[in-house]
Amino acid sequence: MPFLAIVPTNGASPAEVRLLREGDQERGWRLEAIERDTAQFTVGEQVRRLPLRSR
Repeated sequence: MPFLAIVPTNGASPAEVRLLREGDQERGWRLEAIERDTAQFTVGEQVRRLPLRSR
């Protein structure tokens, strides 16, 4: 099963990196799907698709 790494934009340390799998939740954002170029989240009743980028 794929996972998504999320990193705060403020120059995070490795301890701040979070790994999410579909169904996981972080700060009110629930990861619904990991697609080829996007991650689909629900936040409350809204659906958000965010572009993925690799590092």
